[in-house]
Amino acid sequence: MKSTLEFQEELFQQHLATKGRVKPESKSTIERAISSRLARGQDTRIIICGENGIGKSTLSLRLGELVAPQVFVDHPEKAVAENVTFTPLEYMHQVRSLPSGSVLISDESGQSTHHRESWSPANIIMSKLLIGYRYHKFCAMFNLPTIDLLDADGRRLTNYYIFIQKQGDSEVFRTMISKFGGPAWYEKIVDHYRFTKPRDELFKLYEARKFANQDALYESMEKELKDIGTSKRTNADIIMEVKSDPTRFQRDGKLDHSYIMQTFNVGLHRAESIKRMAERSDDYP
Repeated sequence: MKSTLEFQEELFQQHLATKGRVKPESKSTIERAISSRLARGQDTRIIICGENGIGKSTLSLRLGELVAPQVFVDHPEKAVAENVTFTPLEYMHQVRSLPSGSVLISDESGQSTHHRESWSPANIIMSKLLIGYRYHKFCAMFNLPTIDLLDADGRRLTNYYIFIQKQGDSEVFRTMISKFGGPAWYEKIVDHYRFTKPRDELFKLYEARKFANQDALYESMEKELKDIGTSKRTNADIIMEVKSDPTRFQRDGKLDHSYIMQTFNVGLHRAESIKRMAERSDDYP
């Protein structure tokens, strides 16, 4: 008599062999652990770390193919659009939207949940979310450059930690929690978990979405840096720049406060005040 897990593994291999898209292979320790937890009605939370470009996204997508082939193999567009997130807001939305038992990947998490912002509203919400969404039975993966980019509560609430030593080779640890509280510690359970790349179609779709997300992120950062730089300018600095080339800020031959507002990112009243002071200056052309 086959156990539930053995039957589940047999169906999994049949699915892969039937589709002919992913090479059938025996399940590794981490894959068996995920399947076993899902079979028992438990969710799985995994931190995947390693230096930039070493294969964190490759591994998480590959695990997605192996754990949920019905989505990552059969419907790669859907997997990239719905099962991969780049911000806490996207993650929260998908937690509420995806069905029970889904794979959910938080990619480049360190950009949005940096440890220096561990008390920011977004990080607090993420920690509370990890505490409360067990009933969804997700296999959740967090891709991070280093483990300390996720706050302490988030680290304690994970089940496994995978450290990628080099491309295609990683160590697997089980998260251990002290019965008396304090920081989590980790017990190594696999010396070498070797993994291959996901299918080309899946990875290309993922890269296209990631690059679009990074462009939007850099645009936001550029605006933030610009706001920081302009906010430190004094009225005297702005007046000097206006007087150096007044035609940039004129409409119908007269200074226009709206151009000052847009250029220096200042409010209406400040812009009107700067306009009046510039016009009253003895050296105003």
